[in-house]
Amino acid sequence: MNVGSNPIGVAVKKVYLRIDTTTALTFSANIFKFRQSVALTATVGATPKGKETPLGTVTFFDGTTSIGNGTVSSGQASLTTSSLSVGLHSITAKYSGDDKFKPSTSSAQELKVSNPILLIIVVIFLIGGGLWFIATQRKKGTDSRNKRLRDLEPPVQTIPYSANIQKWAIIVGISKYKDESLNLKYADRDAEKVYKLLRAPAGGGFEEDHIKKLINEEATTSGITKALHSFLKKASKDDIVMLYFACHGSPDPERPNNIYLLTHDTDPIDIAGTALPMREIDLSLRENVNAERVVIIADACHSAAICSGVGRRGAGNSAQAINAYLQEVSKAKGDVALLTSAEATESSQEGEQWGGGHGVFTHFLLQGMQGDADGYGQQKDGIVTVGELFDYVRENVIKATNYTQHPAIGPNTFDRSLPISISSSDQTFDAVKT
Repeated sequence: MNVGSNPIGVAVKKVYLRIDTTTALTFSANIFKFRQSVALTATVGATPKGKETPLGTVTFFDGTTSIGNGTVSSGQASLTTSSLSVGLHSITAKYSGDDKFKPSTSSAQELKVSNPILLIIVVIFLIGGGLWFIATQRKKGTDSRNKRLRDLEPPVQTIPYSANIQKWAIIVGISKYKDESLNLKYADRDAEKVYKLLRAPAGGGFEEDHIKKLINEEATTSGITKALHSFLKKASKDDIVMLYFACHGSPDPERPNNIYLLTHDTDPIDIAGTALPMREIDLSLRENVNAERVVIIADACHSAAICSGVGRRGAGNSAQAINAYLQEVSKAKGDVALLTSAEATESSQEGEQWGGGHGVFTHFLLQGMQGDADGYGQQKDGIVTVGELFDYVRENVIKATNYTQHPAIGPNTFDRSLPISISSSDQTFDAVKT
């Protein structure tokens, strides 16, 4: 019998010395809002680093409780969860190891989930320049019979907001210009609808003296400048400020880096000397506005061209210049939300086919808020969220304009699960029906 190098015929089992590993844990951010998705990433590496990378699984722990697993691929495993409760969490990632690599555990990383009351108190609604605060209120009766009847009623869904938070808005809509060649059809109507929306109890109940509405002849360069620099000084740190512009916007033909809103009294031959420089908005946010939460809605990518019954609010590179400038403006403060009606080189369209006379952008914002956006891309639950609304508006505007207009969201990150409205309420949108 020939047994080669093993003359006694004993079976030989190869034994590998497993390689040490390290595991590092990172988050997409360290502070999250309640029910916001958290992305956890574990990076697993060999020590010393070799040609092969570890395989296997990583289990993520909240303290001693497992919150999910991820498969290691190219040295990384990830997990996305929205199940963490309010408070501080000590998160670790434990690599299981395999035949070649030893297990390892990351150091604990602290992650904070903020109080959901803060999400419910302030409900920011980006709708054609609107900030929505959804609250329903039952009439208080005095006799016991009415009280018994109310007790039998089904509960009303509400999103309460803090009484000490005030809401301020500047609403600008210009269809009629001093130079009639600039006239639009429905920009003033869009702005009026936004104003009614904000004044209605279901739309936040903005006090009349907390809204500066400037329509057509009121929307002069001096009038808007005064509103930006004087009116907005009244807002305190915890208040909400909304700016809505439905008008022309344009670079100076002679100085294309200088961007302007074309006010009612703008002379198109002398834009630099008569229009409102957009830097005035930036200056106001930086020096006059104490409020930390600001929403800017700009439907200002306009031109005066009218063809086939459809007006166009914007042309050429105006949208690109306006969007780029407003994105920089939105970075002036910590929490500025920006929504514009069109992307670069596009026009913001208006026509009778949209709600009997609206900009297509505002039309679908209103429709989405009235409940059409509820469940858009997911199951209906009676609540319209920011993610649902933006997806609904963007996709419907794109389709309605045959892929010629794409609403654009600013660079700041939003919580897609943030509630916007209660779509099951029959009385929520009486003031804004189109």
